Amino acid sequence: MARQVYKEYNQGEILLFPPSIESMVPQDSPARLVDYVIKQLDIHELLDTYKGDGTSSYHPRMLLKVIFFAYMNNVYSCRKIARQLRENVLYIWLAGGQHMRHAGSSTKTNEHGFKSYIDHYKAANCQGCPLRCKCHTAKGNRMIAVNHRLDLLRREARELLMSEEGYRHRSRRPIEPEAVFGQMKFNMVYKRFRHVGEKLCHMDFGIFAIAFNLLKLSRLKGFKWDDFLRRMRFIAFLCRYLIRGKLKKTKVVKFDRMERRWQVENTA
Repeated sequence: MARQVYKEYNQGEILLFPPSIESMVPQDSPARLVDYVIKQLDIHELLDTYKGDGTSSYHPRMLLKVIFFAYMNNVYSCRKIARQLRENVLYIWLAGGQHMRHAGSSTKTNEHGFKSYIDHYKAANCQGCPLRCKCHTAKGNRMIAVNHRLDLLRREARELLMSEEGYRHRSRRPIEPEAVFGQMKFNMVYKRFRHVGEKLCHMDFGIFAIAFNLLKLSRLKGFKWDDFLRRMRFIAFLCRYLIRGKLKKTKVVKFDRMERRWQVENTA
């Protein structure tokens, strides 16, 4: 019978020359794609928002790398991102070994917030009712709660959905947004915004859209390195315009095959 031989295993082994974190990141890792794109961005407008008071801050470029990469991997919670920065070598490399901890949670109540009004109804006498076993099992008479405002809104919504215009909109849903929602909610597990307010939600979805496109780009194969760099410059170009808010609806981005470069053209 042959003797079983095991490879040497020692978790406490001390290395004379500790390995570089970058050497642990594969060359084709999506983390390298994020690193390259964010390095090309002009973030001086973002840097200008820092006041410079108090203790030192984490570098915005590092934070952008971590956030984009987290969104690419369906990690949206601050606590989960902080955990990845401690345990995942790809996050550790993007952050340069810096660790961020969760500082706590807070709850704010808007003084003009929405309130629900519930009406409670109680049966006069449930004793001896032959249907009580099917109606409720609690002691005493049955009590129900009714939100009349909510019922009214539901009826109005159903009437709109069943109208001719509502049917026209519903018939377009399986063709236009359903596939997008499936990618977002099921594949990417992006089911809600992490911020409150139109501007912050727009920013949150913008980060998600860029991260999703970076993820698709990282999965492309069969093109040369020159094409790869050209695609990276284009993504960096779009990211820069998204941050500055200068890519308006009156402009379109096209690739000029003759000059082999991307161009922005006016649609009007």
